[in-house]
Amino acid sequence: GPEATSRIAMSLPKLEFAKTGRSTCRECGEGIAQGVMRVGIEAFVAGRVCDCWSHVKCSLGAMFLEKCTAARGKCKATDEPFKKGDVRLAVCSKAHKAYYSMAGMGDAVRPIVEASEGEYTASDITGFLALSKEERAAVCAAVDVKATASAKKRSRRGSDVTIAEVTVAAVKDEKKDAADTPASANRRSGRRSSAVSAPPAPATPAEDEEGEEAGDSDG
Repeated sequence: GPEATSRIAMSLPKLEFAKTGRSTCRECGEGIAQGVMRVGIEAFVAGRVCDCWSHVKCSLGAMFLEKCTAARGKCKATDEPFKKGDVRLAVCSKAHKAYYSMAGMGDAVRPIVEASEGEYTASDITGFLALSKEERAAVCAAVDVKATASAKKRSRRGSDVTIAEVTVAAVKDEKKDAADTPASANRRSGRRSSAVSAPPAPATPAEDEEGEEAGDSDG
């Protein structure tokens, strides 16, 4: 029902343009400029629940895959308990972690991978190569990854390139636009809309909401 859908949405990492320039990336320690895409997870900090923010690339670089060593904890997306031996993915923001099962990691991670505009794939996540072939295939499928014939050949030749390559919508669009003639591109230019809304206009002090950057002041 609506309540369950709302709860799941609240349990997934947030992906948004920074509303102000006051937040700080928990991973690299640098500021996140207004209008820059950022990833946030809820965490209990200094006695309150707040959002802990990271740059998209920093968030992807901090993620890791692992196998549960015990039947402990639940998936943040599905609320299903983990069993010993289950593969789970951790979305991190400094010391804070949100864990997702194979069934929940797609909804949690796919938008973040897509926001990297092709720079990250499932195989770049720490711990990916430690998984079995079947487990790697399941992780790739969860975040919309497919194997290409050329990548498979390079893998068989011993190349460092893995068989996993992310199918990112932005990359598809760029290839399609490159193949179009200038005339056809001009005809479509008036009808094409962006998949992501434009960065927000600079906020005035009166527009800032007290709780908007709840996790920003402490890093």
